[in-house]
Parts: sequence; structure tokens; C-alpha cells
Amino acid sequence: MPRVTFAPDGTAADVDPGKSVHQAAMQAGVSLVASCGGKGRCGTCRIEVLSGDVPPPTAAEKSLLDDDELAAGMRLACELRPTADLEVRVPPSSRASFTEILAHGECVTFPLGAGVSVRRVSVDEPTLEHPVPDLQRLAVAVGIEDPAAEPGALRALPAVLRASGRRVTALARDGRLLAVRPGDAALPVFGAAFDIGTTTVAGALIDLTSGTCVATANRTNPQQTRGDDVISRMDHAAKGAEQLHELQSLVAGAIDEMLAEMSAERNASPGDIYEIIVAGNSVMTHLFLGLPPQAMAVVPFAPVTTRAVEVAPRDVSLNASPAARVRTVPLASAYVGGDIVAGALAVGFPGLEDETLFIDIGTNGEVVVGSGERAVCAATAAGPAFEGAGISCGMRAVPGAITHASLRNGGLQLDVMADAAPAGLCGTGLVDIVAVLVRTGVIDETGLFDASSDGPLASRLRETDDGLEFVVASEECDVVLTQRDIRELQLAKGAIAAGATVLMSNIGLAPSDLSHVMLAGAFGSTIDPASAVDIGLLPRGIDPKRVVAVGNTAAAGARAALCSRVARDQADHIARWMRAVELSTQPDFQMQFAEAMMFPPPATR
Repeated sequence: MPRVTFAPDGTAADVDPGKSVHQAAMQAGVSLVASCGGKGRCGTCRIEVLSGDVPPPTAAEKSLLDDDELAAGMRLACELRPTADLEVRVPPSSRASFTEILAHGECVTFPLGAGVSVRRVSVDEPTLEHPVPDLQRLAVAVGIEDPAAEPGALRALPAVLRASGRRVTALARDGRLLAVRPGDAALPVFGAAFDIGTTTVAGALIDLTSGTCVATANRTNPQQTRGDDVISRMDHAAKGAEQLHELQSLVAGAIDEMLAEMSAERNASPGDIYEIIVAGNSVMTHLFLGLPPQAMAVVPFAPVTTRAVEVAPRDVSLNASPAARVRTVPLASAYVGGDIVAGALAVGFPGLEDETLFIDIGTNGEVVVGSGERAVCAATAAGPAFEGAGISCGMRAVPGAITHASLRNGGLQLDVMADAAPAGLCGTGLVDIVAVLVRTGVIDETGLFDASSDGPLASRLRETDDGLEFVVASEECDVVLTQRDIRELQLAKGAIAAGATVLMSNIGLAPSDLSHVMLAGAFGSTIDPASAVDIGLLPRGIDPKRVVAVGNTAAAGARAALCSRVARDQADHIARWMRAVELSTQPDFQMQFAEAMMFPPPATR
């Protein structure tokens, strides 16, 4: 039986006669690109033969490889069927990689390899002269030098070996046997990545052998019943161990439901999930792990830990394989959490050559500024206005929500989700409405309604017992914008703009120095860049044409960390490399905040 050894991995697999190097790679846990599925049509699974006798090239190889490549020992893994022992090298271009497509079309790519591999091997039988233990014989076949095993796999091993005619399918991670099945059994190997937001929890189920997302799920974060923001949840946790456990159980319960839902969608079970990655802001990460977060609410804002934490599923009340590992994305500081580290990973920090402003806009507005040379980061308390909370007619982005608005032919044009009757304003609709009113003079630079305005929309202002309000829509119900709503938006946008301005100043950058402005998160990905600039959500002087939406980068980065050890290591590096700035200690922050609450005058737009 020929043995194929893969360089530079050093792993090997025995293959039955007639089997290909591509099949040997799958047995050895080496991920090869095979765009055509190993049918000899695409030429993407190129390998270099280093030693060993090989049969002549096939017709497919002669068609897809030129003479120089063949002379240099290049072959196609799916076409090469070894008849003797071989050593081959897998070039980087042939290695499967994890790719996440961001909202603006760019991709973040990392080598695929979560550390979990499926091997189909033949195991030698013991003899009286050499009564080698079952685990050691399996380890030799799989290529593990110092074997260990999960208790469940170890208990199943004797029966599997003796019932399978020596042919077994083994699942291993870092030299540890996780599961074993008789013969060439199908063994589903899934991982799950979660972005725990203050408002929502997003999850994805990933096939770890291919890096393919096979199911997704979303939930409202049930911790909302104990407070809308991180401060209120820290206050609740500070009441005692029972309240902390309650918050942990709420979010763990939501994640557990999502694990079951996504698994069922693939006719699998949570027991088929072997890796779980969780990204969240610093408070959400602490609460998920059951760590007391309240020290982050007071000076000097010290978290329990900023390092990635790895636990068993049972430690955080999740149902998955007993052999699974649950890992959090590391934090940069008490208020720049794993979601921002994951986001920075997804958009390419610290490999970016150009100066970049990255903002994840949500209840907490996190900002990163810099390039590959250096980067600073901070968090601002934007509040829930961008998610429709705290606004008189605010609502989440569900049917009936006004998502966008513009001035057309002298009237207000509204985009409503699901083409329903207008029922309220979500965050992007709020920003657009205010931007239109600022442009037309209905709202002045201080944020007050101007009753003397003669613009095309001034007639929509009406007097109430609480002062002026603007009627956005009046179909099945009145949707209005109040003076208090504008003030809530000013506080939120002022915090983000001031934070970005202070960070840029911290490393000597001006808005004109920025080549890219990236807006992340559900809100940031759908906001109109022109509206963001016109209300002063972004620092003055930024060209709207440089603003791009990049989607849920926290989720993208979490998926990358799930599927790639290289990405995981990069996330650890980013968390240590970015310099966190506590804005409250910056002498000019309050002044910048006061200025940023104002709306830009027309001359600056």
C-alpha cells in the first residue's frame, strides 16, 4: 500500500491501489484547492513530486500543465495515482483557504486549517510478538507521535477497530483523538462562530473541512430584558452572583438554541460541532464567560482578562461535542472588545498600507485609526439611537420601518422595509431624515427646529405641548421626529465623530490623510455615506466618496478565526498591537464632543 507524505506538513497517509494523491490528502487532513471537485478539469490541485516513482502524466495533466511544469515535477493531485511511496510538496497556491466576502466586495483570506482533521486509515493488527495498544496503532496510522484521546473516543476504539476490518475514520485535533467510526464513514465536522452584540446575536455554522458556511441564525440578545446598554447590564451583574449567572444563562441559552437550529438545518446535531468561536464587546465577552464585568465600569476600567479564553462547552452551558472547544476572540481593552479585534482582522489590519478609519457603529461606537505601521483604537458611548431605541417613533429594521429618505421633486421620498405602511424610524431612516432637514434648513446648526424656515418641507412642522415636531409620515399612524429625538442623535453622532477626531489627532492624522473610511455593523453597512457626512457623524473634511460599508466584520472575523489558525494567531497579535486610548483621559475630547454635536454648516458640505 503506497504511502504519500506531504511537505512541508510532514503528515502522511496510506492509499489503496488506484486512489489519488488528492484522496490521500483528504485522509491526511491536508486541504487542497479542487475547484472541479477532483475531476481533473480545473488544474487547481497542483503538487510537486519531490521523490518516488510516478506513472506517466495523464491526458488531463498534459492538457492543464505545460511541458516545463511537468519537467519540474508538477502534477495534479486528483490525477496522480501512486504505485509506490511518494513525497510531494503542496505549494501555497494549491492550499485551500478560508475566504470571507465583505460588503464592499473585498475579501479577507486566510489559510484553511482549524486544527480539526478527518483521517481515513488502515490500522495494523496486534500480534503476540507486538501487542501494541489500540490507541498507539491508530496513532501510527494517522501520523500522531504522542497520542491522546477523548474518553468517549477511547471507549469506542476497541469495538470500532475489531468490527471494521482495520479500516477506520478518525477525527483528531492537535494529536488528540476526538472520535472514531468504522470503515470510511461519513463524519460531519462543524464549527460555529458567533458575534454577540449588545442588541443582537448572530451565528454561523461552518463545515470545517471546506470552510463553507452551511447555516446561519440570529436572535435578539435576551439580556436586553435586563438593560439596553452595557452599563445597565454591568450594574445588574454587580448585584450578586445570582444576577451574573442570570445574564450568562440568557445569552448562553440563545446561543444554544441557535446551535440546535443550525445543526437541524443540516440534518446534524450539536454533537457534530467541535469548535466554537465567540466575538463580542468586552462586557458581552465577560458576561458570556460568567466573569464579573463591573470593574470595567469604574476607574481604572480593568477587565478580568483581555486574552482569548478557551473552555469546554459545559463550562458555559452549551450543548456541543464533549470534545469541542469554545474560544473567545481576545480584547484590546475594557471597552475595545473582541468584536472590534475580529473586525480589524476582517478588514486587513495590520496589513493595510493606507491610512484607514474603521468605525463599527452600534450601541457602542468603536473606532480604529491607522495603517500597518501603527493603529490606535477607542470606544465611545454612542447609545441606542442608531438602532432606533430611545427615539419617539424608533424601531428596529423590521417591516414598516423607514430605512431611507431623500428629497425628490420638493417632497420627502421614503423607503419602507417590505413596502409596508410607515410605522416608525430605524437608525438609517433617522439619519437620512435629519440629513434632509439639515440640508433644507428645517434643522439649524445647533439641532433646533427652525420655525422660520421656508424650505420645501417646513410645512411638515407642527406645534405640540412639548414643542415643535416634524411629521415624517401620516398614513396608518403618525411617524414624527421630535426635538428630543434630534438631541439623542446629536449625542450619538457627536460621540463617534469626536472619538474619531481625537484618535486621528493622537497619531498626527487629518481627515484629508485618510484613504479609506470603513463603516461596519448592521447600521454602518446600510447608512448613506452622504447623510453620515452631512449630519457630522464622521469628522468634518472626510470625502463621502472614500466611505465604504464593510458589513458585519465582527462576524466575518469570527468565522475566519474559527476556520484558520493563522487568523486566530493574527487576532491575538492585533489585540496586543493596537494601542487602546481611553477617551475620557484625553484633554480635548470634551471640546471635540461639544463641537461634534453641532451640525455642519452648508459651507463645509
